[in-house]
Amino acid sequence: MKKIFTAIFCLFVLQSYAQTVTVTGTVTDDYNVPLNGATVQVKNVQKGVTADFDGNYTIDVEVGQELVFSYVGYGKQTKKVNQAGRIDVIMTIEELGVVYLETYGVKKDEKLNPTSITVIDGSLIENKPETDAIRSIVGKVPGARIIGASGISGSTTNFSIRSLSSITGDNTPLIMVDGAPFNAGTNDIGGLAGGGAITSSRFLDLDPNNIESIKVLRGLSATVLYGQDGRNGVVLITTKSGSQKTEEAGPYVPYSERYLAAQEETRTALANERTAVELGYSSPYQSMVKSILNSRERMATYMELRKGNEEDPAFYVDVFDRFKKIDPDFAMGVLNTFAEVDSSDPQLLKVLAYKLEEQDKDMDAVKLYRKLLELQPDEPQSYRDLALMLEETGNENEAIKLLFSVTQRAGLDKEYGTIIENDITRILRNSKEARETYKIRESALKKVGKDIRIVIDWNRPDVDLDLTVIDPNLEIATPENPRTRKGGRLISNNEAGYGPEIFELPELQSGSYYLKVGHPLEEGEYLDVEGPTYVKLTIYRNYGRSGQTKEIQLVRISDDKKLQLMDRIAVL
Repeated sequence: MKKIFTAIFCLFVLQSYAQTVTVTGTVTDDYNVPLNGATVQVKNVQKGVTADFDGNYTIDVEVGQELVFSYVGYGKQTKKVNQAGRIDVIMTIEELGVVYLETYGVKKDEKLNPTSITVIDGSLIENKPETDAIRSIVGKVPGARIIGASGISGSTTNFSIRSLSSITGDNTPLIMVDGAPFNAGTNDIGGLAGGGAITSSRFLDLDPNNIESIKVLRGLSATVLYGQDGRNGVVLITTKSGSQKTEEAGPYVPYSERYLAAQEETRTALANERTAVELGYSSPYQSMVKSILNSRERMATYMELRKGNEEDPAFYVDVFDRFKKIDPDFAMGVLNTFAEVDSSDPQLLKVLAYKLEEQDKDMDAVKLYRKLLELQPDEPQSYRDLALMLEETGNENEAIKLLFSVTQRAGLDKEYGTIIENDITRILRNSKEARETYKIRESALKKVGKDIRIVIDWNRPDVDLDLTVIDPNLEIATPENPRTRKGGRLISNNEAGYGPEIFELPELQSGSYYLKVGHPLEEGEYLDVEGPTYVKLTIYRNYGRSGQTKEIQLVRISDDKKLQLMDRIAVL
């Protein structure tokens, strides 16, 4: 009986240790930025997942196993799983030393280099009577043939390091000065009487006293990176003015690797930029937020504090954003008061409407946009804002009526007219009822479908914002360069107002798109701009097609003339 009990107990223990549970969580960096693509792997097991765009992951793992979290450029972290539930991880950037690579990805070690390389320090050739830099290394390079073409001072220098491979052709090695090819040809000078010629050496253009080092590559395997031009060997000359102590010139890092490294460095800087801006924004209402947080009657305290800040949009937005996670019910109560704000300030009402849109409070947003139209009946953007919101609530016929009224206005900007026409076309294509009302056949409508459409609108009429989009190839679309090689098109309003500025792309590429915005103002113009600028960033996917989705963000723009990163769109 005791044996049976022991066997059952052991089986129970083994089953408990082999229990499989589900673990979920979020992987972020120190600034709470999601790490899209972070790897979550079960230690010592060939099993793992990657985090999605928002840094979220889900994995099934046995109790007692360990999860290893890793991301390029960040230190690894290990977490033990004791039970089902949530494991959130904050990863820290790892300081990496400089790694030098050989041509084929082998770590650099001069002692283990199998190729024939001679390195000459600049101190061995400086302060010499010879003005020709190449003749200064005579006797210092094994197997090199360095002789003057004649006894005349400054005449051509014949230089070969891999024997005479050609009787009639050029045997001069490829000369690279600070990473750039150097023309080792000659300067021809005709004789005074027209007969004969004296050729001077182009090596005279190099100052021996400005050379830090000369590296001579004789072996074929060492010169293969330079292709046909390196068949006679390669001479790498580093000048004192062009020296880079912390980096090694080719061939140790091929051009393709240096280019990719430069791209990655740019992308990393862009990814960190938005967080830096957000961290630098200190809310003037932080003390009021603390007062509300410490109050037993939070809503009453909020309403009392609002009396002294009713016209400042930052008060409303900051209070909502700071309570959205710590007290969602109170935050939604604050949001519900936005539609009832009694104000005649369009800049404030726009921000409140934008925030309601962001939080999917469409009917409340319609109320504010109707109030804005009453306040600004001559502003075309008031009609467009209300029309697009009516479309979201299922009132396509009224939306098209409003947009049609804008197209009939005298003096309407051509680009803005094109934007309105595209809005009308998209609504008609997506609404059979609207087509029947206006007696328009679907076949008569042009196609407006795009993989992505990015729109910015803002709350200030005295500011002209410029949208900039950087694609995965790091090609930049700006108002000055509105089209990209991959078919992207930027539609800019080119003047102060409420927007919009739009970027459209028929076909997305894999990689990251970075969205930036900035004030194109001249020095001194900021004196006339008071108060915060808020941007409504709208990102449409499958725009004008079935399955269209829309994402809205409200972004505060700092009063800085530099471009500010608003968002990054990752395309897998």
